Amino acid sequence: MPPTLLLAGASGALGRAIAAHLPTTALLRDQGPGPGPRWSTESGVIDGVPEPVAAVLCAAGAPLLSPAGLRSVEPSLRAHRQLADWIAARGRRPSVFISLSSARVFGEQGEALLDEDSPGGADPVARAWAEQEAAAAAVEAVGVRAVILRLGLVMHPGLGLLHRLGPALRHGLLGPWGGGRQWLPWVGLNDVLRVTELALHHEELRGVLHLVAPGQLRQGQWAAALREAAGHPRRPGLPLPAAALRRALAPADVDGLLLQSRRLRPTALLDLGYSFAQPELVAAVAPLLPRG
Repeated sequence: MPPTLLLAGASGALGRAIAAHLPTTALLRDQGPGPGPRWSTESGVIDGVPEPVAAVLCAAGAPLLSPAGLRSVEPSLRAHRQLADWIAARGRRPSVFISLSSARVFGEQGEALLDEDSPGGADPVARAWAEQEAAAAAVEAVGVRAVILRLGLVMHPGLGLLHRLGPALRHGLLGPWGGGRQWLPWVGLNDVLRVTELALHHEELRGVLHLVAPGQLRQGQWAAALREAAGHPRRPGLPLPAAALRRALAPADVDGLLLQSRRLRPTALLDLGYSFAQPELVAAVAPLLPRG
């Protein structure tokens, strides 16, 4: 039997994209009786996994890079702790544990240029993401390579924010939020899949990696690029003040996802010579959107 690439979180949008790209075995939480791996989130017991296990990929828990307050990060943190404990307890361990994390680990950072060694944020959501990263990194103590991918907003219609913005994009209405000067890290789905696959096989990829496009944008620039990608390059878009966003959505979601400024640089990947497949936002998004 070929080695198993075990995927936790296979039912989520990003998990489905990974499963379509790689030959994975889904580890479904709270799965009922029947064949296939089983994972009880109440007890943490995992069984029925085909052996040998070559790698574990975790995209389970919080809806990555969608409005995720503290309550929706907690399941992701619990999932990572359970998987790390399961890996450590095994006699024959996988060679690598790949964890999907979030740029939200930094909270509000203003104009600071953030690389992988920059300190995280102090707000509760940022601290929860930092705890998740620490849980994933703990497998290094038992000889398993840990790769923690800090994602920006994944630019794909079926994932997160881009899906929610469909009507505004179709009509060229997307404009600056809360002034539009906050840095908004993003990444193309192709690069998420490519780096995930590289992390399975390359020992030099380990620890925290910023998986964000090198050409980062302020939110106003990001909105303008999306209008151009949707065929509305000359429309100015409608500005939305922070107060209006808070009235329309939960304040914690607005502040954490849409208004906090995080200027990430993918220093580790660039230093390793990685060439991004989708470095520019307009080119990354234009093929995915209906033209206006």
